[in-house]
Amino acid sequence: MLLILLLLSGCIPDGGGTKGSFAASLFYYKEYVLNSENADHYTLGKKAGVIEHQVSPDTMPSYHLWSNNLEKGTIIYKAKEDDSVLLVKTNKVIAVYKEQIRK
Repeated sequence: MLLILLLLSGCIPDGGGTKGSFAASLFYYKEYVLNSENADHYTLGKKAGVIEHQVSPDTMPSYHLWSNNLEKGTIIYKAKEDDSVLLVKTNKVIAVYKEQIRK
């Protein structure tokens, strides 16, 4: 019985997402992934929201305003130039998150 409980507890995903190795991402109605693109191409637009929960880095966030690399309370902005881009300003650096397109 104890063995079954141990096996089952290892199968439950953390934070409502899928376990594995994932890129830095956030969920804002859909998945957005941290991109290495230079933020100079974008302008901070309207505030889109605030990260409500941070899951572990090995978990893909699957709930609105959850992230696996951004701390709770981090403000997310829309990019004025592109609806598929979200911007996050941390320590005077602006990070670019692009909508993840699944095929």
